[in-house]
Amino acid sequence: MGLGLKFLLPVLEPLKNYTKFSKLWIDNFVFRLHCKLSVLLLFGSCIIVSIGQFFGDPIDCIVDKEIPEGVMDTYCWIHSTFTIPKLLPQDPNQLHPVYPHPGVGPVSEQSYEEEVVEHRFYQWVAFTLLFQGCCFLLPYNLWKYLEHGKLARIISIDDLKHSVSDKRMPWFPKEYNYLDTKKTNVAVAKMKDYFLVKTSFHKKSNYFLSFIICEFLNFLNVILQIVFLDVFFQGVFSTYGTDVLSISQKDPEERDDPLNRIFPKVTKCLFNKYGPSGTVETFDGLCILSLNIFNEKIYIMLWFWFVLLSTISAIQLVWRVLSLMSARTRAFMLRNQSNFLALQDDINYCCAKLSHGDWFVMMKIGENIDAHLFARLIKEVARGIKKIDSHQEGLTLTEL
Repeated sequence: MGLGLKFLLPVLEPLKNYTKFSKLWIDNFVFRLHCKLSVLLLFGSCIIVSIGQFFGDPIDCIVDKEIPEGVMDTYCWIHSTFTIPKLLPQDPNQLHPVYPHPGVGPVSEQSYEEEVVEHRFYQWVAFTLLFQGCCFLLPYNLWKYLEHGKLARIISIDDLKHSVSDKRMPWFPKEYNYLDTKKTNVAVAKMKDYFLVKTSFHKKSNYFLSFIICEFLNFLNVILQIVFLDVFFQGVFSTYGTDVLSISQKDPEERDDPLNRIFPKVTKCLFNKYGPSGTVETFDGLCILSLNIFNEKIYIMLWFWFVLLSTISAIQLVWRVLSLMSARTRAFMLRNQSNFLALQDDINYCCAKLSHGDWFVMMKIGENIDAHLFARLIKEVARGIKKIDSHQEGLTLTEL
């Protein structure tokens, strides 16, 4: 047992990167569902399948004693197994009266190509899960490259960032009351200067636009994942979850389980060898695919997760469009980010005067610092903009 745990530790070690949060959040909650939770589910499933496939006994074939079991198992795993669709129950309330295993029965050599459906995708499940996990990482890594540490330069004081300041409340910003007053004043002044200094408008707009593109890539990726799996499973995956729900309340012995069509547990395999006189002999094997018990659970979980994730991502995109079109929406999001501590007048003024890019950066700052400190920042920025608008002579950034 100890040896097994030591073997698993290096395998599970990479998953730690997807169970912890960074000190600075440059994305949002929906983004983390894609690049953290989805990747954790896919890579974790890949490890489970790989252990069962390469270090377990994924297939057992019953065959004539003339063929060693190990040879038959290896041959059938490599060259695929098959089922016969016409032997699957056509009436959901009745099983086939003759054959004990759905989809398994005699087939003639003449009608083999027309009657059988070969199952070889289980050889690729581990690789597809790994590929899908990497696809979910692409938008985040692209955003991380485009972001290029900009938010970290604005919030340069480490005390303001997420840290384990209290073991009972990890990864939350340090509370405003526990911050050093001098550091707080310096931090607010530096963040305020970012919004008041006339830096390049295009750079700020491009920063926001890059994030929107990456959000859209997240949504596009999960839709393409569903399409990819539907093609991979020959058009069955798109209705996989609804089919399972439709038969979930029926007696297992009286239903046409869609799981058996995609992940059959009992299949057939034919093995040909030369006999003593040179005649080709065909041996019929009955194969039990125990690994499909894990595969069916993994993909039913992924079906529901992808549907939920695509719905949440679509809602997020609609909300993003509203934030672009409506100043009221931006003001509501800004006030909500400050836990309604900031004054509505200050928020309205900031939303009216700041660009979309500045508003987005301010939202990102609010997600990484204490709400009281964020409300103070909004107040200082609004006050600074009002002073600039009043055209007071001799005003400097330090006086602001």
